[in-house]
Amino acid sequence: MEISEDSGLEKSRVALLGALFLMAWLFLQPARAENTGESGNNRMTVKFKSNCASCHGTDGAGTPLGKSMNAPDLRSAEVQKHSDAELAEIIANGKKDMPSFKKSLTEDQIRGLVQYVRELAKNKAPEEK
Repeated sequence: MEISEDSGLEKSRVALLGALFLMAWLFLQPARAENTGESGNNRMTVKFKSNCASCHGTDGAGTPLGKSMNAPDLRSAEVQKHSDAELAEIIANGKKDMPSFKKSLTEDQIRGLVQYVRELAKNKAPEEK
């Protein structure tokens, strides 16, 4: 009987170690993804889609939800006239119905999103300019 108790205890230990390993691996995934050889623009595309696109749309023009909250077209002259520092402040602190992202994004990520917004304007179709 003592053998089966030791065997059960060993199985519990292995299961616990496996669960801890899995939790550590999942916890480290965002950091690992940011340190890959992936281009900065690809990382910012992911950040933009996960944090901004629900209101601003994947192209920056705005979604019905965003438009209902008066979210501006990020490609517009109105947005593009802002300095990088002003855009970073808006992303960090929010504005009107836009939430603050300073607790969920690093300063580098915010700066990257500012550059991404600049690129959206460059990629605006000629008939939209």
